[in-house]
Amino acid sequence: MLLSIQTFLKIRTEGAFTLGEIREVAKANLRVATPAQLSARLRLTRPEARGALKRGLAKVERGEDVTRKERRTIDYLGSAFIWNPDFTDTGLHRDLADALVEGGYLLSGERLAWKAVQPFISLCVVALMNGTKLVLNGSNRVTLMAGYDNDDGLIEVKAQLQFEQPGKQIWMPFCLYLTALRAEEHCEPVLLAGPRQWDGHLDVGDDRLMPVT
Repeated sequence: MLLSIQTFLKIRTEGAFTLGEIREVAKANLRVATPAQLSARLRLTRPEARGALKRGLAKVERGEDVTRKERRTIDYLGSAFIWNPDFTDTGLHRDLADALVEGGYLLSGERLAWKAVQPFISLCVVALMNGTKLVLNGSNRVTLMAGYDNDDGLIEVKAQLQFEQPGKQIWMPFCLYLTALRAEEHCEPVLLAGPRQWDGHLDVGDDRLMPVT
């Protein structure tokens, strides 16, 4: 995602990008694009898109003509801004349950009971991530902010990326962690009364997020 944003900003400000940058952005977008996105935009499966991208870029590098499918694939994956969350609570629950079963801490027959504690786990991850500061690539500073500033009102954690451009700073948020929990059902009223992104520390009680006072 960071690579895609940096290249996107370069295209907007400088109007030029190299074949190597297109290749790296296309590979990154191919990793994060969903099967539905690839099907809707390219009418291709992930393996088909990967093959078309590889063949097309090799032809471009050799100065050969590309097919219409290869051109369409390069154009989309090499310049698209695909905003998918890095991970979701659905994937988190599945992976954690698999690890617990493998370690003998959760019996296979207890999967149904496991579902009952999943909202609490989802919210604990949100509370822990909120306000965390990270450094990416040794220079880009990122602040994680919890909230529900999306069309479906789902609780999420976004990373606020900061980029230095000539004469100005650019801030761009992207969703790092998306839950399936609606804020109106899993937040205390005080969190719903203000902005849709929250400052300050959070805690969890009765499967609801609350501010730490």
